[in-house]
Amino acid sequence: PDFLPRQECVILFDELANALPATQTACQRIVLDRSSDGGWVAHPRTLICAASNRRTDRCGVNSMPASLDNRLVHLEVKPDVSFWTSWLLSTYSTTQAERDASAVIVSYLSWRGDHAYKFDADAVQKGNHGCPTFRSWEGVGKLLIAGYESWSGEVLHAMIKGTIGIGVGTEFVTFLRLKDKLPDIDGILAGKPWTVPDAP
Repeated sequence: PDFLPRQECVILFDELANALPATQTACQRIVLDRSSDGGWVAHPRTLICAASNRRTDRCGVNSMPASLDNRLVHLEVKPDVSFWTSWLLSTYSTTQAERDASAVIVSYLSWRGDHAYKFDADAVQKGNHGCPTFRSWEGVGKLLIAGYESWSGEVLHAMIKGTIGIGVGTEFVTFLRLKDKLPDIDGILAGKPWTVPDAP
Protein backbone atom coordinates (compact mmCIF):
# COMPACT_ATOMS: atom_id res chain seq x y z
CA PRO A 1 0.00 0.00 0.00
CA ASP A 2 1.15 3.51 -0.78
CA PHE A 3 0.72 4.73 2.80
CA LEU A 4 3.40 2.38 4.17
CA PRO A 5 6.69 4.25 4.63
CA ARG A 6 9.79 3.22 2.71
CA GLN A 7 12.24 5.13 4.93
CA GLU A 8 13.42 3.85 8.31
CA CYS A 9 10.69 4.27 10.92
CA VAL A 10 8.62 2.55 13.58
CA ILE A 11 5.43 0.83 12.43
CA LEU A 12 3.01 0.17 15.29
CA PHE A 13 -0.03 -2.04 14.87
CA ASP A 14 -2.06 -0.67 17.77
CA GLU A 15 -4.78 -2.91 19.28
CA LEU A 16 -3.67 -5.74 16.98
CA ALA A 17 -5.54 -8.41 18.95
CA ASN A 18 -8.79 -6.42 18.57
CA ALA A 19 -8.53 -6.60 14.78
CA LEU A 20 -10.62 -8.99 12.72
CA PRO A 21 -8.83 -12.20 11.62
CA ALA A 22 -8.48 -10.95 8.01
CA THR A 23 -6.76 -7.78 9.24
CA GLN A 24 -4.47 -9.78 11.50
CA THR A 25 -3.54 -11.96 8.50
CA ALA A 26 -2.58 -8.87 6.49
CA CYS A 27 -0.48 -7.60 9.41
CA GLN A 28 1.11 -11.03 9.76
CA ARG A 29 2.60 -10.78 6.27
CA ILE A 30 4.21 -7.45 7.15
CA VAL A 31 5.50 -8.78 10.50
CA LEU A 32 6.85 -12.07 9.08
CA ASP A 33 8.16 -11.03 5.68
CA ARG A 34 8.59 -7.26 6.21
CA SER A 35 6.81 -6.81 2.88
CA SER A 36 3.33 -6.77 1.35
CA ASP A 37 1.64 -8.18 -1.73
CA GLY A 38 1.58 -4.69 -3.29
CA GLY A 39 5.36 -4.56 -3.67
CA TRP A 40 6.14 -2.68 -0.45
CA VAL A 41 9.33 -3.70 1.39
CA ALA A 42 10.28 -2.36 4.83
CA HIS A 43 13.51 -0.40 5.22
CA PRO A 44 16.15 -2.64 6.91
CA ARG A 45 16.17 -0.34 9.97
CA THR A 46 12.38 -0.23 10.35
CA LEU A 47 11.05 -1.55 13.66
CA ILE A 48 7.69 -3.32 13.38
CA CYS A 49 5.79 -3.74 16.63
CA ALA A 50 2.28 -4.17 17.99
CA ALA A 51 0.31 -3.29 21.12
CA SER A 52 -2.80 -4.82 22.59
CA ASN A 53 -4.73 -5.53 25.72
CA ARG A 54 -4.60 -8.98 27.29
CA ARG A 55 -7.51 -11.38 26.99
CA THR A 56 -7.94 -11.16 30.77
CA ASP A 57 -8.65 -7.40 30.39
CA ARG A 58 -11.87 -8.30 28.52
CA CYS A 59 -11.48 -5.52 25.98
CA GLY A 60 -12.79 -7.35 22.93
CA VAL A 61 -9.53 -9.15 22.18
CA ASN A 62 -9.63 -11.80 19.44
CA SER A 63 -7.39 -14.84 19.15
CA MET A 64 -4.23 -14.23 17.15
CA PRO A 65 -2.96 -16.84 14.69
CA ALA A 66 -0.36 -18.98 16.45
CA SER A 67 2.14 -18.25 13.67
CA LEU A 68 1.87 -14.50 14.34
CA ASP A 69 1.82 -14.87 18.12
CA ASN A 70 4.94 -17.05 18.03
CA ARG A 71 6.96 -14.51 16.04
CA LEU A 72 6.34 -11.58 18.36
CA VAL A 73 8.33 -10.75 21.48
CA HIS A 74 5.68 -10.32 24.18
CA LEU A 75 6.33 -7.71 26.87
CA GLU A 76 3.83 -6.83 29.58
CA VAL A 77 3.75 -3.15 30.50
CA LYS A 78 2.98 -2.27 34.11
CA PRO A 79 1.68 1.11 35.30
CA ASP A 80 4.27 3.45 36.84
CA VAL A 81 2.68 6.15 38.99
CA SER A 82 5.74 8.38 39.35
CA PHE A 83 6.44 8.36 35.61
CA TRP A 84 2.81 9.15 34.79
CA THR A 85 2.50 11.96 37.34
CA SER A 86 5.75 13.49 36.01
CA TRP A 87 4.26 13.37 32.50
CA LEU A 88 1.01 14.87 33.75
CA LEU A 89 2.76 17.83 35.39
CA SER A 90 5.21 18.52 32.57
CA THR A 91 4.19 17.34 29.11
CA TYR A 92 0.41 17.26 29.46
CA SER A 93 -0.15 20.44 31.46
CA THR A 94 0.32 23.39 29.10
CA THR A 95 -2.35 25.84 30.32
CA GLN A 96 -2.77 27.21 33.85
CA ALA A 97 -6.10 25.37 34.22
CA GLU A 98 -4.41 22.08 33.25
CA ARG A 99 -1.54 22.75 35.66
CA ASP A 100 -3.97 23.47 38.51
CA ALA A 101 -6.04 20.34 37.83
CA SER A 102 -2.92 18.18 37.43
CA ALA A 103 -1.44 19.51 40.68
CA VAL A 104 -4.58 18.50 42.59
CA ILE A 105 -4.55 14.99 41.09
CA VAL A 106 -0.82 14.53 41.75
CA SER A 107 -1.26 15.78 45.33
CA TYR A 108 -3.96 13.19 45.92
CA LEU A 109 -1.99 10.37 44.27
CA SER A 110 1.12 11.31 46.27
CA TRP A 111 -0.97 10.54 49.35
CA ARG A 112 -2.92 7.57 47.92
CA GLY A 113 -0.64 6.05 45.27
CA ASP A 114 -2.61 2.81 45.49
CA HIS A 115 -5.54 4.69 43.91
CA ALA A 116 -3.65 5.56 40.73
CA TYR A 117 -4.39 2.33 38.88
CA LYS A 118 -6.93 -0.26 40.04
CA PHE A 119 -8.35 -1.71 36.84
CA ASP A 120 -10.67 -4.63 37.62
CA ALA A 121 -12.12 -6.40 34.57
CA ASP A 122 -14.36 -8.55 36.79
CA ALA A 123 -15.93 -5.49 38.44
CA VAL A 124 -16.64 -3.94 35.04
CA GLN A 125 -18.29 -7.17 33.86
CA LYS A 126 -20.51 -7.09 36.97
CA GLY A 127 -21.72 -3.58 36.15
CA ASN A 128 -19.48 -1.58 38.49
CA HIS A 129 -18.51 1.12 36.03
CA GLY A 130 -15.63 3.51 36.47
CA CYS A 131 -12.28 2.58 37.94
CA PRO A 132 -9.06 4.50 38.49
CA THR A 133 -6.64 4.18 35.58
CA PHE A 134 -4.27 6.74 34.11
CA ARG A 135 -6.78 7.32 31.33
CA SER A 136 -9.67 7.92 33.75
CA TRP A 137 -7.53 10.21 35.96
CA GLU A 138 -6.84 12.27 32.85
CA GLY A 139 -10.61 12.40 32.41
CA VAL A 140 -10.96 13.65 36.01
CA GLY A 141 -8.50 16.42 35.16
CA LYS A 142 -10.70 17.48 32.25
CA LEU A 143 -13.75 17.46 34.54
CA LEU A 144 -11.92 19.65 37.06
CA ILE A 145 -10.98 22.11 34.32
CA ALA A 146 -14.54 22.22 32.96
CA GLY A 147 -16.39 22.11 36.22
CA TYR A 148 -14.55 23.99 38.95
CA GLU A 149 -16.38 27.26 38.35
CA SER A 150 -19.42 26.40 36.24
CA TRP A 151 -20.90 23.21 37.71
CA SER A 152 -22.46 22.72 41.09
CA GLY A 153 -20.35 20.71 43.48
CA GLU A 154 -22.81 17.82 43.44
CA VAL A 155 -22.78 17.47 39.65
CA LEU A 156 -18.99 17.66 39.44
CA HIS A 157 -18.61 15.16 42.27
CA ALA A 158 -21.07 12.72 40.66
CA MET A 159 -19.12 12.96 37.39
CA ILE A 160 -15.83 12.27 39.18
CA LYS A 161 -17.29 9.19 40.91
CA GLY A 162 -18.65 8.01 37.57
CA THR A 163 -15.16 8.31 36.07
CA ILE A 164 -12.91 6.69 38.69
CA GLY A 165 -15.47 4.62 40.61
CA ILE A 166 -17.56 5.31 43.69
CA GLY A 167 -14.99 4.24 46.31
CA VAL A 168 -11.93 6.09 45.01
CA GLY A 169 -14.15 8.89 43.72
CA THR A 170 -15.64 9.47 47.17
CA GLU A 171 -12.18 9.73 48.74
CA PHE A 172 -10.98 12.10 46.02
CA VAL A 173 -14.08 14.30 46.38
CA THR A 174 -13.48 14.43 50.16
CA PHE A 175 -9.87 15.41 49.43
CA LEU A 176 -11.13 18.22 47.17
CA ARG A 177 -13.43 19.51 49.92
CA LEU A 178 -10.73 19.48 52.59
CA LYS A 179 -7.62 20.55 50.68
CA ASP A 180 -8.40 24.27 50.84
CA LYS A 181 -9.18 24.07 54.57
CA LEU A 182 -5.71 22.80 55.47
CA PRO A 183 -3.43 25.23 57.31
CA ASP A 184 -1.17 27.40 55.15
CA ILE A 185 2.27 25.85 55.68
CA ASP A 186 4.13 28.85 54.23
CA GLY A 187 2.17 31.15 56.52
CA ILE A 188 2.93 29.01 59.57
CA LEU A 189 6.64 28.99 58.73
CA ALA A 190 6.50 32.79 58.29
CA GLY A 191 5.05 33.13 61.80
CA LYS A 192 1.43 33.97 60.91
CA PRO A 193 -1.19 32.87 63.48
CA TRP A 194 -3.21 29.75 62.68
CA THR A 195 -5.83 27.51 64.24
CA VAL A 196 -5.53 23.77 64.61
CA PRO A 197 -8.35 22.18 62.54
CA ASP A 198 -11.05 20.28 64.44
CA ALA A 199 -11.28 17.46 61.91
CA PRO A 200 -8.52 14.83 61.64
